Amino acid sequence: MEAKTLSSLANMLSAFLDRPVLNRTGLTGLYNISLDVSPEDLAGFQRLKSARHELDESGANPADDQTNSAFSALKDLGLNLAARKLPVETLVVDHAEKIPTEN
Repeated sequence: MEAKTLSSLANMLSAFLDRPVLNRTGLTGLYNISLDVSPEDLAGFQRLKSARHELDESGANPADDQTNSAFSALKDLGLNLAARKLPVETLVVDHAEKIPTEN
C-alpha cells in the first residue's frame, strides 16, 4: 500500500461526491489509509452526487447518512465530513477562440 496525504484522500472523495472536499486537518504527513468500501457504498456516493441539488437546497449534511459505511469508515479513522460553505479557488474562462494553425 502506498502512503498518501490526507489532501489526496480529500481529492478522491471530491471525485466521488462531485463537490469539493477540503483537508482541514492541518496534517501534512503521509499515511497508509485503508477504507473498506463496498460497491453499495459507492452507489450511495453516486446517489448523493445525483441528489446534489436537493442537498444544496435543503442544507442536509451527507455525513448524517449513517446508512453509508464509507462515512462510518471515515469516522473510524477519526475523520469527519461536514458540509460547509467556504471559498474555493475557481478558474473561469470568459472567452476562447480557435486559432487556425498550419499543418
